Amino acid sequence: MQHCQDDPASQELYRDSILPLIERDQLQTINVQDSPLFAGVLRYIATPGHSIDHASIVLESQGEYAIFRVM
Repeated sequence: MQHCQDDPASQELYRDSILPLIERDQLQTINVQDSPLFAGVLRYIATPGHSIDHASIVLESQGEYAIFRVM
């Protein structure tokens, strides 16, 4: 989150789209380094390279996995 606040190219996005959610207490941030699990089947994983805090989502079901990444 700090990166968005500090990066001049991301500041407008932060002010327009992220800050209002923070002010309304409607945004929950996560640390992808902790690889949090949601609903027992979705996990965020860090996939650095695209950006500093880029992450992908892994879906696990019945021993099979699918990874979704944002380009």
